[in-house]
Amino acid sequence: MDCEEDLNFVFIGDAAFSLEEHVLKPFPQKSLNYERRIYNYRLSRARNVVENAFGLIATICTLHNFLIKHNSSYVKPTSENSETQDTEGIDVSGQFFPLQNCINARNSSAAAKINRDKYLEYFNGVGKVAWQDDMIKKGKS
Repeated sequence: MDCEEDLNFVFIGDAAFSLEEHVLKPFPQKSLNYERRIYNYRLSRARNVVENAFGLIATICTLHNFLIKHNSSYVKPTSENSETQDTEGIDVSGQFFPLQNCINARNSSAAAKINRDKYLEYFNGVGKVAWQDDMIKKGKS
């Protein structure tokens, strides 16, 4: 993505999330035109990539935990990180995006709608990929 597109970084949500400036969600099925179907398809593909990555991470963690439990030579006591962090006095409040506030909110802000429209224009314009039209024709939206 080129910086000239003026697109911000976002989280990708499903229909359960509310549309926020930093959370993209699909358009409702009842209001789909061709461009919105493209947008929903591209968002769905991105969500699939993320879900697959988390699946791989979960598998790696499971394998790691299995090896720790069943293979005494997998992790030697000297290879573990024995350092501790002193977090006293460090303010970490407000460091993370509050996703819990985004779920099931009723009204989206104008900025959130503008942001989604920018992504819609990008996916249908300069950010178009060669296969998206074929996928929509095959009913993949």
